[in-house]
Amino acid sequence: MRGKGNGYIGLAKARLQEEEQKIIQNQKDQISYLQSLLEVNRKAINDYKEEQRQNMDAIEKCFMEMITRNNKCDDNL
Repeated sequence: MRGKGNGYIGLAKARLQEEEQKIIQNQKDQISYLQSLLEVNRKAINDYKEEQRQNMDAIEKCFMEMITRNNKCDDNL
């Protein structure tokens, strides 16, 4: 076959395509892993925010009770 080369290029090209597909699949796997990790971290952050909000509510309630008790003590004087 004239002009078609030595016949090895097809194999090399197929090998390159296979390697490219492996690289693409690895990148997709990494993206998927990072997305799941991001979702876990988002959930942890949201849980932490909720916990802090509850703590602040409890502190505010305690503070308001202290003020109320202090005002009652002042009224009795």
